[in-house]
Amino acid sequence: AVPKTMGDKVIGGTINQTGMLYMKATRIGSETGLAQIIRLVEQAQTEKAPIQGLADRVSSFFVPLVVALGVLTFFVWIGLATSGVVDSYMDDIMGSHNSPFQFALTFTIAVIVIACPCALGLATPTAVMVGTGIGAQNGILIKGGSQLEMAHKISAVLFATTGTLTTGKPTVTEWDIFGEVSAHIHQ
Repeated sequence: AVPKTMGDKVIGGTINQTGMLYMKATRIGSETGLAQIIRLVEQAQTEKAPIQGLADRVSSFFVPLVVALGVLTFFVWIGLATSGVVDSYMDDIMGSHNSPFQFALTFTIAVIVIACPCALGLATPTAVMVGTGIGAQNGILIKGGSQLEMAHKISAVLFATTGTLTTGKPTVTEWDIFGEVSAHIHQ
């Protein structure tokens, strides 16, 4: 618990344990602590993580390559289909609807859908939004995508031992004595 005296500022969620409390609202609406927290979460969800920049750069080269590969696939298969080289194969795949155009288009669509990096471009910002949103629902505020990306390097988290994180009521859960004070307490 953080003791407050006359004239100290309090915020939403302050617990009055004894006595009477007179307060004056100094901030309302978008200026409140809660509004700032909401703004922080919204900014975190729209900020680009460093990995997203890499995904965007890869996509800028990969998308034209995939489209070119799709066009090449179309011309190779339409050439093979119109020459008669793949007639039996075309009959097996297309059945009685064995149009060389549809046959080539089927392979073209397959190449573009399977090789398209759209998933890479969409997955990264989606993961950042979901991660910051779930964190906020659980009371963990993540400042942005780059901070979320660096979270895997966290090796220790320290909390105050007041109990306010779990119960809202200050309690001592552990204690230890250091130095010369221990001789006086044990007597």
